[in-house]
Amino acid sequence: MELTALAVTFFLTLLIGLPIYAVMGASVVVYFIFSGVNPVTIPHRAFAGIDVFVLMAVPFFMLAGNLMNAGGTTRRLVALAEAMVGWVRGGLAHVNIVVSMLFAGISGSAAADTAAVGSIMIKSMRERGYPTEFATSVTISSSLIGPIIPPSIILIVYAVVAGVSVNALFLAGIVPGILLGVAQMLLVAVYAWRYGFGERGRFSIIAFLRAFLDGLVPLGMPVIILGGIFSGFFTPTEAAAVACLYALVVGMVIYREIRFRDLPGIVLQSARTTGSALVIVAIAAPLSWILT
Repeated sequence: MELTALAVTFFLTLLIGLPIYAVMGASVVVYFIFSGVNPVTIPHRAFAGIDVFVLMAVPFFMLAGNLMNAGGTTRRLVALAEAMVGWVRGGLAHVNIVVSMLFAGISGSAAADTAAVGSIMIKSMRERGYPTEFATSVTISSSLIGPIIPPSIILIVYAVVAGVSVNALFLAGIVPGILLGVAQMLLVAVYAWRYGFGERGRFSIIAFLRAFLDGLVPLGMPVIILGGIFSGFFTPTEAAAVACLYALVVGMVIYREIRFRDLPGIVLQSARTTGSALVIVAIAAPLSWILT
C-alpha cells in the first residue's frame, strides 16, 4: 500500500510538471504518511545523503567555472576554437561545439556551459546568417558534453550515490565526451553542406598560434585538475579547491578582468547553482532508502 501511494504520487506530480525535487519530496512524504514511520527520518536521511566529503567538490567546481567565465576565459576559448575550425563550412557551428568541449574541462556543468557559450555564440551565429533555431539547438546540444568530459558535477554526484570511484568515472568520461563532440560536428557538417550554412575560409597558422598562446592559460586548468587527480597528487575535492585558486589568479592577476567587488556576485551565483543540485541529492537520499 505504501509503495503504491509513493508510485502514484510520483507519477502524478511528474505529469503535472512539478520540479523533480518536489516530485521526489512529495513521494517521500506520502510514503511516510501511509507507512506510519516517524517523519523525523526524512531530514536525517536527507542530511546523510549530502554529508559526504567528496560532494564538497561540487560548489568548488561551480565557483571555478564562474570565475573563469567572468575572467574572460570564454572569449579566449572562442577565439581559439575559431582559429581551429572556423574556416570550414558551417564554421561557427563547429566553433560552438569545440568551445563547449574546451569549456567542459573547466566547468563540468551543462548549465554553466550554456550560459557562458550561448551568450556569445548564439548572437555571433545570428549575425553571420545562421537561423536562430539552428544556433540555439547547436548551443544546447553541445552543452551536454559538459557533464561528460571531466571534471563533471554529475559524475561526482553519481559516484557518491553509487559508491564508485570518482577517478574512474572521470577517466571513463574523456573518450565518450570527445566522440559526442565529433559526432555533433559531423552532423553540423551535413547540415552546413545541405543548407549552405557559413562560408569556407582559409586556415591561418599565424592566427591559430596567436589564439593558442592567448588561450594557453585557461587550458592549463583541466591539465592541472585531471593531471593531479589521475596522478594521485590530490583528490577530486582538493582538485576543485585548486581549480578555484587557479581561476582566481587568472581572472584577478593575469587577465585582470575580475575585481574584488565582482566576487560576491560570482559566489552568490555559484551558491544558487550548487544549492539547486544538492537539494535534489538530499531529497533523493530518503527516496533511495525507501526503495532499498
